[in-house]
Amino acid sequence: MFTFLGILAFSVLKRESSLAHLAAKRGGIMQVIEQPLGYGLGSSGPAVHHSGNLLPENYYLQLMLDLGTVGFLLRCGVLALWFCELKKIRSLGNENSEAMKVQRVLGALHTGFMAFLVMGLFLHVFEDSMVNYLFFSLYGISAGWLSGRSA
Repeated sequence: MFTFLGILAFSVLKRESSLAHLAAKRGGIMQVIEQPLGYGLGSSGPAVHHSGNLLPENYYLQLMLDLGTVGFLLRCGVLALWFCELKKIRSLGNENSEAMKVQRVLGALHTGFMAFLVMGLFLHVFEDSMVNYLFFSLYGISAGWLSGRSA
């Protein structure tokens, strides 16, 4: 517990770094307001090392800078549909013990995905391809297995 508090205090007390991150977020918000249709894919986020110059320090601002507000809202709509479908799959209530184990795995993955969404406020969590491959493969296999069992 003390280690966590120490790390938290150390990272917050680095005033120049914290101010730079806040300025990057504020700059990202201003750029979204200036260009609501976005700048195009790869123009912000970790891709700035290759071709862009926008680093908002926030995954959601990065999406709005790349895809525009309309693209961001479409992506949010797809995620909402996905969550509704997963909720439907989890509520099937299969009595099979094997299915219950997979439902628990799917529940844990769902919680992990929610954590990724919160982390997106501070990091570019979905930029690492290994996170995407491993996490979403297991997520898809679990959801597919459960939906196949219910059909």
